[in-house]
Amino acid sequence: MTVTYLKRGRPEADRTEDDAKVRTTVEATLKDIEARGDAAGGDNLRVIDNHHARISHVHTKDVRMPVIDALDRTAESFLDAVIKGAFTVPGDGSLDFEEIVKALAAKKYEGWFVIEAEQDPIANPPLDMAITGRAELKRVMDTAGYEVSA
Repeated sequence: MTVTYLKRGRPEADRTEDDAKVRTTVEATLKDIEARGDAAGGDNLRVIDNHHARISHVHTKDVRMPVIDALDRTAESFLDAVIKGAFTVPGDGSLDFEEIVKALAAKKYEGWFVIEAEQDPIANPPLDMAITGRAELKRVMDTAGYEVSA
């Protein structure tokens, strides 16, 4: 729906060209992931450095690397990774959010930060995880010089 709305009013030739560019980008990304696995596009600081002008919002989701490293990628799905606890909120995983948020601040990022995590709600009660994620995000944002209201 959103894609259709954004393209409304563009000439057919432009829409066809846009579609071809998207297909080329997606196919190249998938080939990169197939060839390099998690190393493909996984360097947050490089992405911030190279593409900061294009970042309009940030989803903060942490990962538990010991869980990810133990996954059988030939047999286990994304859902399996979620159930096993691969993903979590900032402050409960392996990523250095202070370094990431400082890099965003250095590039003058002033958009939204959203806390996100796909988790088993029984093993990781959502309210507890939201409190943990907010506390860590607030801490690193304060350290990076952001002013957070509310």
